[in-house]
Amino acid sequence: MTITPRFVNSLFLCLQWVKFRYNKLNIQKVNKLKILLIGNGFDLAHNLPTNYRNFLEFCRIVKNIYESEPFLKNKIHQKIASCNLGDYIKQKLSEAVKSRKLLEKENNDDSNVKYYITSNNALNEFYSITNNNRWLEYFERKSSKMRENWIDFENEIANVVKDIDTVLTKLKNNKFSFDDEELKGNKTIEFLNYSRSHLKDITDISSLKTFISKLNTDLEKLIRALEIYIAAFVNNINLQAENEDVKNINPDCVLSFNYSNTFERMYDKEKKISYDYIHGKADINKNFKTCNMVLGIDEYLDDSKKDKDLELLPFKKFYQRIYKSTGNRYLNWIDQIKDDYFDYEKKINDAYASTVQALKDGSFDINPFHKKDCAEALNEKYEEHILYIFGHSLDVTDRDILKMFICNENVQTKIFYYREDEEDKRVLAQIIKNLIMIMGQDELIRRTGGQHKTIEFIPQAPSTTH
Repeated sequence: MTITPRFVNSLFLCLQWVKFRYNKLNIQKVNKLKILLIGNGFDLAHNLPTNYRNFLEFCRIVKNIYESEPFLKNKIHQKIASCNLGDYIKQKLSEAVKSRKLLEKENNDDSNVKYYITSNNALNEFYSITNNNRWLEYFERKSSKMRENWIDFENEIANVVKDIDTVLTKLKNNKFSFDDEELKGNKTIEFLNYSRSHLKDITDISSLKTFISKLNTDLEKLIRALEIYIAAFVNNINLQAENEDVKNINPDCVLSFNYSNTFERMYDKEKKISYDYIHGKADINKNFKTCNMVLGIDEYLDDSKKDKDLELLPFKKFYQRIYKSTGNRYLNWIDQIKDDYFDYEKKINDAYASTVQALKDGSFDINPFHKKDCAEALNEKYEEHILYIFGHSLDVTDRDILKMFICNENVQTKIFYYREDEEDKRVLAQIIKNLIMIMGQDELIRRTGGQHKTIEFIPQAPSTTH
């Protein structure tokens, strides 16, 4: 075929006509979703005491309230006054101290035990499920060596679980020995010591599985304690001001990795936003058996083991999400994004096919008026959905969910990162590292550069507190 100027001109007009016909189909565009994904940094930016050190500090004070002798009441008040939990929580703790009553009950062996109770029922439950909790005692001893992010909390759980798995595997293979060099520094033994247990608990598979069951129960109680802390205390703290970076986003959907209802209280005045609390939402009306909050670890076993070695399954996030029926509404949003683009492509293809048929029939025509419309139509561009990320570390433990959005070709991702001043980029550096672990460096380079980049990093306002 000879390519003539007339042919090129006809082809150009044809392409214009494709766009023109698409424009004239009166296609109703789907509203592009604006999705806000938030992590614990969102609550911290609103001056809420939600890092794990705040929680452990709260646990220590509650322990003092219920276990300290009457003559130490002033010391308890001093600890409350100096804590970093905010005025509202301080007030509630002080009220609990003032309302303390000493009660006595009879044990099965006819001995009597004395205990305190307060007028705060939520706090009474909190103490009952944290008293002698193995995980809490372990974290109390380890807290000085850990940072304040919840991911460090989860990483420490992962370290313990993996080491227990190592011991379990050795027991299954009859290779367990306390003199085993591989067990030096194993956190199972360290954990047993912290929880006042004995080495005899891990000398056979049955006793170790019993210990694992107790650890799971204690973890569920610890998660419920966190639920009480969030629902009865943090969620009742008065929010002072809207965040400058967030207030103008006006999202259609909020994907929250938090347990708190901070965004709902502060920004959703008209109650029109769709929410998905992927790790559960704090509810004071539940208990440790019905609590639907997720706090666990990522899958660490390889493909040959992960579907077979299930003794430690309850500690894993994906299992907890399924077992506790936490939110999965985000999958509907993903489907909507996919369906929206599918419809867009189908209508473009239909317009093109219709134009080609018009050329074959000889009915193709275009006049100066049409040319003007076509020129405008040529600027038609598919409008991507927008994902805003605020206060989430983008850690690899949430990779499965994050990839669905960030690696979606039809989503523009805007990531806000915390900074102490205009020159601070430490958090940005960590976010970049985490994104590499999620998608690989080649994919990250493609998505952060060029005309078709899909990821943008935005510094938070310097005034935002952490």
